[in-house]
Amino acid sequence: MAVLLSVLVGVMIFISLLIMLFILLQEDKSGGGIGIVGGSSQSFFGSSSASLLAKITTVLFALFVVLSLFLGWTSSKSTQDASITAGLVTQKEFEFDDTEDVAKTPVVKVLTELPAKILVEDFDGFIIAKIADEAKQADVLKVYVKDKNSRYYDLLKNAKDEDKAKVLAIFNEVGYTQDVVPTVVTP
Repeated sequence: MAVLLSVLVGVMIFISLLIMLFILLQEDKSGGGIGIVGGSSQSFFGSSSASLLAKITTVLFALFVVLSLFLGWTSSKSTQDASITAGLVTQKEFEFDDTEDVAKTPVVKVLTELPAKILVEDFDGFIIAKIADEAKQADVLKVYVKDKNSRYYDLLKNAKDEDKAKVLAIFNEVGYTQDVVPTVVTP
């Protein structure tokens, strides 16, 4: 899908360049402009080319608009699906009265369930590094194990619910929410 999108973006750029070229080739309607063809009384391609250039420009513009809409729709669809933590993070907003500025209202993000996978860099660099208590670190390592490629820590499927609840509380204590900026991942 990513290759198709890249090709369509290339086609869109090519079409936009063609639109510019065909607009510059068209004869000035007022008759007083010099344009790219010069001030001659005949068009560069002959006497009937003015209508042909206008038709080609119209078709290219229509293709440009259709491609723009399609790429915009596809881009918005792919960025909605790109978040790996959809449904994991909820926001609790503190109460405020109508006179307060909404931008100053504190927002706390908490995990409602444990993520199935965590990057090794995030796990070691953010979670374990923020936990000072070794017993809590051991609780976390009871529930998560490094995968065979050493890229992720995976949540153990057979972990006890009470152990998962402890780890969830620890993650919220250190402020780990696993927020992700939606991006399109190319294979």
